[in-house]
Amino acid sequence: MKKIVILFLMMAFLPSCLMAQRIQQKLERSVVVVARGSDMLVSWRKLAQEPENCTYNVYKRRSGTTEYTKVNSTPISKTNYKTSIPANHEVAVTVVIDGVESEKSKPFLYKTQSYNNVFFDFEFETTVLNRNEYKCKYAWPMDLDGNGEFDAMLVDRHYEGSEGKTNKLQAYKLDGTCLWTIDIGYNVELCGGQNDNVLAYDINCDGKCEVILKTSDGTRFWDSKTQSFGKYANGSESADTDGDGIVNYRPSSKNPPYYISVINASTGEEIACNELKYSDIKDATDQYSRNNRSDYMNDNDGVEYAFLTGKFAICYFDGIHPSLAVECYNRRHSDGHHYYMCSWTYDWNGGKATNWHHDKTWAVRSGSPTCAEFHQVRVADTDGDGIDEILE
Repeated sequence: MKKIVILFLMMAFLPSCLMAQRIQQKLERSVVVVARGSDMLVSWRKLAQEPENCTYNVYKRRSGTTEYTKVNSTPISKTNYKTSIPANHEVAVTVVIDGVESEKSKPFLYKTQSYNNVFFDFEFETTVLNRNEYKCKYAWPMDLDGNGEFDAMLVDRHYEGSEGKTNKLQAYKLDGTCLWTIDIGYNVELCGGQNDNVLAYDINCDGKCEVILKTSDGTRFWDSKTQSFGKYANGSESADTDGDGIVNYRPSSKNPPYYISVINASTGEEIACNELKYSDIKDATDQYSRNNRSDYMNDNDGVEYAFLTGKFAICYFDGIHPSLAVECYNRRHSDGHHYYMCSWTYDWNGGKATNWHHDKTWAVRSGSPTCAEFHQVRVADTDGDGIDEILE
């Protein structure tokens, strides 16, 4: 009887353990080869489930053939290896755990490129943008089909011409096919200095990554049916999303509206949007609102210091589902910086993502002691309780 009771308790406990597992993007080995002088650097991803003492083997074969040749003579304990790889060869990696070697990873085709550090090469499209007017400063990898391998890139197209145009965000497949373009508008500084107001991640846990972007009046998404620009932020047909008669707030005495939009990474169309809770942005001396622009410094026409600076990160605050964490700040004339950490998340009903919303706000300055402040953030479960912490 005791054995039956114990077995029943173990079976009852097992589902709760499984339900508590973190839902993450699928990740594969992601082998990459780039030139390093006369040799090539092969690098790959170590997966979270692999033990610390595992080792790796690197294999190569000429493109179009089936037989691999092992490259290394002794086991590799790191996740990179410098060797000689001829052009037009495929490179794959295996992991060895307790003497058992895995199947080979998806191979990477190494070929000569125009620059040493390039691992894929394409030309920017010219139909939507004049590529001579736009520089590319930042890029984010994307997995569009959910197979664990990156197959597209998100690129920041920073406008370098005269006044009148705004920065764009574009998605390209690795063969150079441009999937879509988003017009960021005047009120969001996508990536400048310490700003990083965009990332790609499977935030709704549907197996494919989404693009998460800070948006405002004037932000316009792509229409995959017409292959041209479509609706504006928050599903608006008008660039003036809040209907106050202002689209470009840079010369305005008023603060613009701010949203966090979730975008279909394959089509460039907005699938969810939620506005910043302005009343939550407060500490002992700072209460942010749409109407107190004069309280803040106005560097670069206000696009840096009137709550426009942001750093994005993915955090698992419940240990299971991903949330967006945003560190941002205001810079007041009277007393300098006021830092805040905000989170956006979905509600989860029957495993389905619903109600994308601004969830929590922490005023960093009002804490005692105050938190660290710097130009980037990292995320880690530092105490091993399954819940992420944010590290400056």
